[in-house]
Amino acid sequence: MEKTIKLNYKFIPSHEIQSFVRIKIKKVLGEIPNDITHLQNDDFLPYSGFFEKNNCSYFVVGELYSSGRRLTVPQMTKYVKTNTCTWDKALTFPMKYRDCPQDTEFLFTVYGIYSPSHIFVVGGTRISLYSSKSKMRSGGYHLRMYLHKKG
Repeated sequence: MEKTIKLNYKFIPSHEIQSFVRIKIKKVLGEIPNDITHLQNDDFLPYSGFFEKNNCSYFVVGELYSSGRRLTVPQMTKYVKTNTCTWDKALTFPMKYRDCPQDTEFLFTVYGIYSPSHIFVVGGTRISLYSSKSKMRSGGYHLRMYLHKKG
């Protein structure tokens, strides 16, 4: 006698999802370069210890945008003090999936800190919340980070 497995699928439109928008920031693959050509005019830089190995802290700021306008307040990860940045943290935005327009994008910017009052942009990237077929994205993605540019 052959067993039959019956799978029940339920498709939920995004306007019925009641949970807040969450995205997990895993890590930066590769080594973050110590390219400081864009910081050469900073008088504090020679005294910052930035040139010493693993002496710079990094954090990620995530934002939700739609039609060129920010939808929520930016969310931030914890600080990581190493050249191999691993956060492994989920950012939760104060907006529900049902309230997000079809052209919503996640913008991520990695910042470096080389003193208590000096930060700089390491790089940034972006990804849309919905695919080109208007389906909500899920799963893991490798995103290219553009150096010295915000997300």
